[in-house]
Amino acid sequence: MPQRRLWENVSLLDSLTDNRLLNAGIQSPVRGAFFETEAAGLQAARILRDQGMLLFPVFYPIIAKGKAMLRFAISASHGDKDIRLLGEALAAMTSKGLWTPAINQLDHA
Repeated sequence: MPQRRLWENVSLLDSLTDNRLLNAGIQSPVRGAFFETEAAGLQAARILRDQGMLLFPVFYPIIAKGKAMLRFAISASHGDKDIRLLGEALAAMTSKGLWTPAINQLDHA
């Protein structure tokens, strides 16, 4: 049962973000959002943390110098509300120009 709930949560986040996160569509509970600058990634991390979300910012040398990525670990204990809150927050960042989800992941490697 917990495994099924985990993959339902992962699928919901993929759906809410139109499969534009790192690892979207694969069987992994980890997703990532790339940002064009470290400053944008830090700003996004602060916004999400202020909303009560735990995430893991990643910078050089893990990804390209000057870029940022936020990693999210989805679990079976997250409720639909939690996943929807993250999806809505990422959508709001997109509409404000903070996150551009169509960026090619290879540009950030």
